[in-house]
Amino acid sequence: MSLSILVVVHADEAPAGLLRSEAERLGHRLRYTYVRNTEESDAFAAELREDHQDAILCDALVILGGPMSSCDEQQFPHYGELLALIRAYASAGRAILGLCLGAQLIARAFGASVAPMGFFEARCEPLSLTIAGQRDRLLRDLPRPLKPMQWHYDTFEIPRDAVALVEGSRCLNQGFFIEPGCWGFQAHFEATATTCISWDHELCEQAGGSVHSGPGLSMSDIENAVKNGSEMMRRWFFEAARLAGRSDDGA
Repeated sequence: MSLSILVVVHADEAPAGLLRSEAERLGHRLRYTYVRNTEESDAFAAELREDHQDAILCDALVILGGPMSSCDEQQFPHYGELLALIRAYASAGRAILGLCLGAQLIARAFGASVAPMGFFEARCEPLSLTIAGQRDRLLRDLPRPLKPMQWHYDTFEIPRDAVALVEGSRCLNQGFFIEPGCWGFQAHFEATATTCISWDHELCEQAGGSVHSGPGLSMSDIENAVKNGSEMMRRWFFEAARLAGRSDDGA
């Protein structure tokens, strides 16, 4: 049965990507809400204040990334309402997925802090799974190495009620899970090959010691990231269907 997924988009350069591809393949419907600037943020905040329960009628919630700070509520006043919406979906037992900025907002929603790292982490950095990550329904048995696309200045603490799933050598906290179905990942597991190549080209044009970008992307890096990202999105839709009490024959 088709799912209805609320997808919060914070930037055109960070689209739904593999999430959209898997949704189309599995027959699920994505309902996009755009909050790319203060005007759109104000409108979304007003919408949530006016009819908070209507948004929860969707089967699951996805919060995508963007270049803005997750703590800048002056420029993005929807943050306060979005944090409440995240907690509402979690309380309702619905699936939630946060990627990069989205994961930072989930961390904030559950009382954890988000702060600058002091450097910019980008490209496909190798990550390791914790014991909990090796058992996680989205991550277990994914092909190694796990090297998703990165693009962030900030990092989150692991929320008190969460378990750490993924760790990195430069940025330690890379992913967490909160029962019954809330996942947050610092990396861009949704990034398509086109997005990875576009961001890699942008990095090649940048200079400065604050950028920790590693060597340029190889085709094997991109293929690995897309393969693992697609499988993760497929598994997440299965979990979203399970938590919503719907069958998902495409999982």
